[in-house]
Amino acid sequence: MDRIDLETLDLICKKYINADASLISARTGGLINDTYLLNADNKMYVIQRINRNMDPDLLEFNYGLYSKAFDETGWLYPKWMKSFEGKYFVTDENGDNWRMYPFVKCELLDKKLSKEYLFALGEGLAGMHKIFDSMEDKPKAVYPLLHDLNHYFENYDRVLNGENLLSENRDSALEEEIDSDREKMLGIITDKDSVIHADTKLSNILFIKGKVAGSIDMDTIMPGSVLEDIADCVRSSCVTNGFLNKDAAETIVKGYVSSTDKDKKEITEGLPKVFEKICFELALRYYTDSISEEKYFKESYPGYSREKAKSLLGLVKNI
Repeated sequence: MDRIDLETLDLICKKYINADASLISARTGGLINDTYLLNADNKMYVIQRINRNMDPDLLEFNYGLYSKAFDETGWLYPKWMKSFEGKYFVTDENGDNWRMYPFVKCELLDKKLSKEYLFALGEGLAGMHKIFDSMEDKPKAVYPLLHDLNHYFENYDRVLNGENLLSENRDSALEEEIDSDREKMLGIITDKDSVIHADTKLSNILFIKGKVAGSIDMDTIMPGSVLEDIADCVRSSCVTNGFLNKDAAETIVKGYVSSTDKDKKEITEGLPKVFEKICFELALRYYTDSISEEKYFKESYPGYSREKAKSLLGLVKNI
């Protein structure tokens, strides 16, 4: 998506409120949406241009489910605003859909979390999953193939067979590692009976006064395995320079099992393999991106995706 100017953002904003907007910050070209933080009428708001691959009807169906459950429990989340026309989404002249909501304030964290915060992170994930379990219906996956390793291997094989292939970017050593673990990773099967966030990186979890109080970026909510959510959270918050901090990971898991009604043995025994699979899956996606003309990930510099793939595969080998 192209960058947007302040005049356009102001026009979108005025579809929701009668106030002039000034830009505070922009995070454009993200993996899912383009996000802008605005000041309007001395209040902070978020305006998002949603990815064209996302179905607004599915987003709205899911929002109705989780917003009701969150409101009943006091869980914080982005509360979509309705435009003056009574709609959540506003469509611009290019056919892009926009939404707006008040900025949700929380603590700013980095990966150097104390044991208390790590334990609270696990408790918070368990609390979020409990709320998901209380929803009146199951969400409809906006990205139904998320965490589908078979799908990512199909994409990988398709590219290797010449579809949009950048031959000069291939790495034989990485391909050998991927192929050697193919059957093992495909053999790690998880149930899909729960509801998960599906993007539990640390920046999507809201902390207030040392406790998890909410979550953002809810567009990926879908049926899945809670082990995938825990594993992805561990990957996001406990891995530094390609190495897993096992003590930190264990603290998150302790926090989770202390607060969950789910099978604790299944979680503690199943998580290591699912963590491997999550890391491998992401490595496969990054490597496929690096050798394909079609890109999903945004590269910070040439060769970034290949380096990410190499680091993640190294992590799998060294767990």
